[in-house]
Amino acid sequence: MEAKLRSTKKCPRCGEKALLASQKCNECGLVFARLNKASNAEGKRKLKNKEKEKVLFVSSLPNDVSKLKLLLFCIFGGYLGLHSFYVGRYLRASYSFLCFLILLVIVVFQIDLIWSGYDTFMSFFSIFGGIAGIMWFYDIILVSINKFKVPIALKSE
Repeated sequence: MEAKLRSTKKCPRCGEKALLASQKCNECGLVFARLNKASNAEGKRKLKNKEKEKVLFVSSLPNDVSKLKLLLFCIFGGYLGLHSFYVGRYLRASYSFLCFLILLVIVVFQIDLIWSGYDTFMSFFSIFGGIAGIMWFYDIILVSINKFKVPIALKSE
């Protein structure tokens, strides 16, 4: 069974399994060799232009994304969502940044919250700190093991 799993790959468009030697997906017809010409910059551009149907999310990094830069952004700016902004995952990045801002506001204005009740402060701090921390740690692991999804698209002719 393990040999069978290694001899297949997953199509990034439809998710169906295809043999490693396959030139294209049997289900959706995606030619796998075309993925080598895809770029993250084009994927970000298509996402901004609301052309999400032309974007694929893949875990193998395209040539225009540096794994070292992505990992450093994730480690040192993961709480802010910098790594997600870097690859164009703007909704995920905005959510991380929003959690960080809410956490920052809670910490900065902790005196007011402590007067209203220490339990209230700790529950807000735990919720937003926990969400941001879990997302940050999870993304570090995903980037490290090459499973972080990056948007790509074929360059426009």
